[in-house]
Amino acid sequence: MQLRMVAGSCPWGLVMAGVLVFGGCADDTTGTGGAGGMGGQEDGGATSALESEYPLTGDDLFPEGVVFDEERQAFFVGSLAHGNVMRVTAAGEQSVFYEGDPGAERATLGLQIDPERRRLWVCAIERENYAGSIWVFSLDSGERTHSIELEGLFAGASCNDITLDAAGRAYITDRENPNIYLVDLDTSEQRIWATHPLLEAVVGLNGIEIVPDGSAVLANTYLPARLVRISMDDPNDVTEVQLTGQPFQGTGALAGADGSAFLSDKLYVAFPNEVMEVVPADGTWNAATVRTAVAGPGLTAVTAAGGALYGSNGQSVTFVQGQEASPFFIRRTDLAAFQP
Repeated sequence: MQLRMVAGSCPWGLVMAGVLVFGGCADDTTGTGGAGGMGGQEDGGATSALESEYPLTGDDLFPEGVVFDEERQAFFVGSLAHGNVMRVTAAGEQSVFYEGDPGAERATLGLQIDPERRRLWVCAIERENYAGSIWVFSLDSGERTHSIELEGLFAGASCNDITLDAAGRAYITDRENPNIYLVDLDTSEQRIWATHPLLEAVVGLNGIEIVPDGSAVLANTYLPARLVRISMDDPNDVTEVQLTGQPFQGTGALAGADGSAFLSDKLYVAFPNEVMEVVPADGTWNAATVRTAVAGPGLTAVTAAGGALYGSNGQSVTFVQGQEASPFFIRRTDLAAFQP
């Protein structure tokens, strides 16, 4: 069974088993109130000159992904509605970093920063057929240096999120297919890196990160939520991480596992109404314990920034359902709120 977004003159609807479940046109007016419960003090000892919250302008921004450039002290977010990339400074100044392809109906999803090579990687998809592309920008000049269509790697390839290894190679999740793609700009290598039944779900692959020692990739499917470990040495070695503690599942309709990020040695996974803190049993990441903190409605992604964890209120479920959005924001997560 496949759960898919469908495009038209209105924002995407959802199709399950070939039947339209819901859909509609989003109103451009801003709703009252915002998502709550995610703010607070950063974890003990973490120091950050950043504000606890950054309101985002634009009634229809829907910033699904977020990353932070430590060197220039700026956040970058994508947009489900516009297919562009926005930049938000530590002072809260918001500007368009990339306007998007003229006339194209695209959405920008996951983003990743390569601080050493000063690159910003962005996952973009076409709304009509979900065809995935990878855009690479110079963080310093703003120039888009690469645009890579994933269709050449696999028929019907899409994308959702990106992680980078120490050599600058990108590992890309495909939400429509149980594949992780590898793209190496230095060698021009582009291929399917891993494919496995565990990477398939009703709503497929989403967040992806590399464990701190570089020995494995952790990828999560959205719905049902599943955390999967793929060995770097042998990408055919794919196993589900054995999770204990709080349930690795969200609350509410379509509440699956979205974007993820490491802060220190802990993995954080965004759900629409919660953040999950995943603590490994040991360095192998074969098993881990889950702790949950309420994040308020609309969370779509998390990122490490200034020694703290921040989340993007992208409201993807609201976007898919064609409902009126509340004000968007980036907000610091209270790491002391995680319950064992």
